[in-house]
Amino acid sequence: MMRFIRNRLLAVSYRYNPIDERRARLLVVLSGAGFVAAALWLLFVLLPFTSFSAADRVNSLLAALLIFATCVLVVRLTQTGSLRAARWLFVVTLVVIVMVNAFLQATTGLSLSGTVTLTLALPVVAAGVLLERRGVLGVGIWTGVMALVMALGQSQLGLPVTTVPARTAPFDLLVTLNTLAFITGFLVAATGSIERLASRALSDAQQREWVTAFGAELAGIEDENALLSRALVRVRERLGYLYAQVALSDDVGILARALRTEMGQQDAVPRSMNRLPETNILVEAARKQKAFTTSPSDSANRRGHLVSAARAAAAVPLVFNGQTLGVLDVQSGQANTNTFDAGEQGLLLLLADQVALALHNRRLQADYRRDLHDRDTTVARLETQLQEYRQRERRGVSSTWGNYVQGRGKQAIGFDLEAGQMLPAEDLPPDIRRTLLAGDMHVEVRGNEQIVHVPIKFRDTTLGAMAFVLPREQPLTERELEMTQIVLERLALALENTRLFEQSRAQVVRERKASEISSLLIGATDVRAVLHLAADHFREALGAVHTRILIQPDALVEPLAPLTGGSKEEYR
Repeated sequence: MMRFIRNRLLAVSYRYNPIDERRARLLVVLSGAGFVAAALWLLFVLLPFTSFSAADRVNSLLAALLIFATCVLVVRLTQTGSLRAARWLFVVTLVVIVMVNAFLQATTGLSLSGTVTLTLALPVVAAGVLLERRGVLGVGIWTGVMALVMALGQSQLGLPVTTVPARTAPFDLLVTLNTLAFITGFLVAATGSIERLASRALSDAQQREWVTAFGAELAGIEDENALLSRALVRVRERLGYLYAQVALSDDVGILARALRTEMGQQDAVPRSMNRLPETNILVEAARKQKAFTTSPSDSANRRGHLVSAARAAAAVPLVFNGQTLGVLDVQSGQANTNTFDAGEQGLLLLLADQVALALHNRRLQADYRRDLHDRDTTVARLETQLQEYRQRERRGVSSTWGNYVQGRGKQAIGFDLEAGQMLPAEDLPPDIRRTLLAGDMHVEVRGNEQIVHVPIKFRDTTLGAMAFVLPREQPLTERELEMTQIVLERLALALENTRLFEQSRAQVVRERKASEISSLLIGATDVRAVLHLAADHFREALGAVHTRILIQPDALVEPLAPLTGGSKEEYR
């Protein structure tokens, strides 16, 4: 019954900050107490006792109705988020009630009686607990003005007044008890709120400090299983849970596997998960991305994942950038109202955020490492292929040019430019040979001259070298050296193009000559004529001094006809 009253009737559904939440709870409790007090006043004081006059009954009934309406409206405003209006309405109603009480007791005029003086403190205390400093100052000034007015009214009463204390005893007692009860409630609530808020703030600061250290610890772990194992052990040790696990989602968002840790375990054990029903809190937390708790009163499907010794559990989703990575499941052997309260759930949410962030970073790093490894493998393979291609190309270019030069029957092909005359050069001077071996540009100073040696390269293959002489007093700039290198690159390209052109032209000549010979041979109608034409044109085409053609009929599988003059015929 008390749990129903606390969780249903006195609960605050709207989410406030911690200070306003305490004020809202106090308003709900005091409104309920005021409603009950007004009802008790009507049922057990006003109606049974006939000593009250008709006017007193009417005034008391109106005051009770005002209290009923105010309590209901205050609770309604508090539950819908209008806390400021609810606070002011409550305090203003107290001020009105105090004023009405003062006027009801002023039978002979306004005066500062005992009960009136006591009730004046009620709105001030309420304002001090519920309102800000300006509101407290305003209510204090207003009650001070009321007290001053009553004191002035009492100063005008000079005649003696006869009262019957027995008639006002019930009213005075009830007003005094209600006033003391409300003042005590306000002060207890304010004092308890301050202590709880301070304790909660200190606890939150310590928890956040631990969560920060927890996140830094997880950030230094590279293996995913080791990371989750450390997280589960730390959560269970810090919060004292009986059991903890992380259920991980697969590619389609189904909780397929879990890492678990229990009392006495230092490492999480990976296990496959059986398919859970849709009503289970783990599945519900993963699907809705919200934290859920369970208790012994829930259905078996909802709490079917609990171990035998656990009585309550909390499922907190591991969410990063809108993607559910898994669910953090913690289970406790106790099942009371403080097992997974709002503060405990808030801490679990912070821990889940840290675990989700660390898990995402580990997976991202694993993807980066895998991509980097694949890229390095691809780059290494391409570099090997490129190196092999360059080597083949270098060997091909070097072999082609070597054959080209040797085909001309010379050691080298070059020219010397002296005194404006171009002289053929077929040898390799020592300077040129050193440049060919070195394969780089260098400048040599001899006497009053500086000799610039530059290799001629085509596709990283040194085809030759060039040397030119400049006066020593004429220094070479970087721009001139760069220009020289560019010219030599163009020269190498031109040499290669010329060689290819010559090779292509020679190939065309050979093909044309072969076509002409083929046409003549095909046009002949006699074997002897064919052999004579072949011998003559081979000698002409190849520059041969002697040509011999032999035909052996026995080597043919099916000779068409025997040759006259013997089994073997020779033409020269």
